[in-house]
Amino acid sequence: MRLLSILITAIMISGIGVYLITRYHPVPNAYLPWKVLAFDDELTFLTEFKIGQLKGDNDLCLSVFKDSDVRYDNLPDRQAGNCKLEDQINVKQSQIMYSAALRGQCALMSAIMVWEREVVQRLAQKYFGTNVTRIKHYGIFACRNVAGAKRRKSQHATANAIDIAGFTLKNGRYISVLNDWGKDTDKALFLSELRDKSCGVFHGVLGPDYNNLHKDHFHFDLGPYQICR
Repeated sequence: MRLLSILITAIMISGIGVYLITRYHPVPNAYLPWKVLAFDDELTFLTEFKIGQLKGDNDLCLSVFKDSDVRYDNLPDRQAGNCKLEDQINVKQSQIMYSAALRGQCALMSAIMVWEREVVQRLAQKYFGTNVTRIKHYGIFACRNVAGAKRRKSQHATANAIDIAGFTLKNGRYISVLNDWGKDTDKALFLSELRDKSCGVFHGVLGPDYNNLHKDHFHFDLGPYQICR
């Protein structure tokens, strides 16, 4: 009982301390776990957690889009073969153009919005002094199993993953995962750090170092497995 009392007292004191700190020394929302994600929050150790809160809570996820400058449409739930698509949205316009439509689970689209602002553009400025204007991707939805697995569905089967192949800068330079990964160049350094920082946004991050099937793209998903390769 004494140990329990000490524990309860410690929790209360900690709670009061947090309240006083945030009351008189405002802390950015990005560092407050009880604040909902905002696309213009900086990338922190809580970003992935906040994105995870949107999984399975479509109303909360849509509220994040409503409070942003991103143009989007809701999409109806539908059955596509033996794959069920739920909580889908279509991103009509964000900061960056894409080579194909951005249609997928709301939480995944939220992660992409954070990623393009806080990872892609920041690293583009760091390495090239300019912004990315276009991203090439190989697709989001594909009703299929994981490659080599007979029964386990891919995250693409519920539009919960995206495959990124390359980036076009404002000055016209193109950065290719296939052609630039692993070299001693600014493009390769950009791709390497982008892979690493993406692990703070997505649950699953796979690239050329994972296996030969990913030699030409990064795979990002919000699936149940935490992997950064």
